[in-house]
Formats: sequence, structure tokens, C-alpha cells
Amino acid sequence: MANNGRPSGEDSPGGIQVIARAAAIMRALSEHSSGMSLGAIAKDIDLPRSTVQRIVNALKQEGLVESLSQNGGLRLGPEVSRLVFQAQCDIISQIRPHLEALHSTLGESVALCRLSGSQVIVADTITAERELRIVFPVGTMQIPIYSTASGKSLLLDMDDEEVERLLPEDMPKLTVHTRSRQALLKELKTLRQSGIATDYDEHTIGITGFGIPVETYQGRYCVAVVLPSARVPAIESDIREGLYRCKADIEAKLSTEL
Repeated sequence: MANNGRPSGEDSPGGIQVIARAAAIMRALSEHSSGMSLGAIAKDIDLPRSTVQRIVNALKQEGLVESLSQNGGLRLGPEVSRLVFQAQCDIISQIRPHLEALHSTLGESVALCRLSGSQVIVADTITAERELRIVFPVGTMQIPIYSTASGKSLLLDMDDEEVERLLPEDMPKLTVHTRSRQALLKELKTLRQSGIATDYDEHTIGITGFGIPVETYQGRYCVAVVLPSARVPAIESDIREGLYRCKADIEAKLSTEL
């Protein structure tokens, strides 16, 4: 049926405005994990309390906002966590074929990593099917970010001030090759020129890693190759070439710069 040229509800300026206001409410709540009152939300986003109440009621029906208690406190609802989890799983599944291609080319263990605070998280991994291989579990790696290629690669696009905030105050040497704070900051300047971070026996003697940062619509990840140091000389150039190609392919598909 014709609508006489009037925009539909979802396309109308009013509909767009409601979506923008709902997004503003959810952003405000995301910055206050302990919750906010209606009045605090209204003040934070500069909207009438009655408008905030109406939008919050709609968000609560969708599970995007929930009440903390009878006193009216509000926080993001469980549906937000579910959507984030699904988005995370989705991007891992989209990157997986690129990890498989890199693994197939090199025959070495590869991993997809990201930062969570100052910890390295392994989001996905493919282990080399060889007698001598590197195996690491999916989840938080209880290792410092300063001594692994994956950790250092995730620092490459940060300035020294940002890096300093993430580095622990105490940086114990794990091997004779582990970098000091000043040596690491100096090394990062050099590594930024190639875009690939390295770890030559810096975390564990006998293990070498290479990592490259990858920008996606879900933020920054790292693709890493980890292998016994004895195999590095014969394959290092192939590893670097493979990481560059993997980064280009992933970012062409998943970058925010469309």
C-alpha cells in the first residue's frame, strides 16, 4: 500500500533519532559497570528523564538493559554479552581459513591472539603436526607481553606512553635474551619499520615466534607463528612473507576501512 511519500518508521528522522539516543544510553552504561540511575543517564547524555525512561523500557524488553535493584539502578543486560560473544566467534570463524592457509604453507603452529588488559589471549590456534612442535592452549597465556612476538606485535601501533602503561613495573628476565624496558622500547621502534615482531628465545630457550598485528572491525588482533628455534634459519623469510600475505588477506576482508 502506498504511504503518500512519507518515510516509514525505521527510515524517518524520528526513528533514526531514537536509535541514536538508545545507542547513547548504552554507551553511557558501558562506562559505568556498577550501574547508573535514570537521572544520572539523563544528565550524562543531556536528555529529559522521561525520554530516557521510555527508551530504557524498550531496551529492557529486548534484554539490552536490566535493573540492578528496586532502587532503579540500571546496567547493560545479558543480551549485550550474548551479541558480543557471537560477534567474537564470528570473526574467529572468518579468520580461521587464513590461519589454515598460513599453517598449510609453513607447516608450523599458528595462533590468533589479542590483548585483554596486559594479558595475551589466544583466540584460536592450529598446532603443527610434527614430532617437534609448539603447543599452546586457547585462553589467557600467563606470560608477560614484553617477551613474546604476539605480545610485542600488539604493541607495535602504540606510542611509548601507551606501551609504558601496559608494561609491568617489574620486568624479570625469563631468559638471557629477554629485553629490559629500555631495550624493548628501542626494539619496538625498529620492529615498526618491518611491521613484524619477533621473539628469539626471549620467553623460552629453544622457541622463536613471529607476530604481525591485524586490524579488524572487532579491533586489533595478532597472527603469530611459533616454532622451535632450530628450524628458523631455513624458513624465516617464508614466515615473514606468509605473515604479510595473511595480514593483507584478513584486512581486505575484515578491516573497518571499507
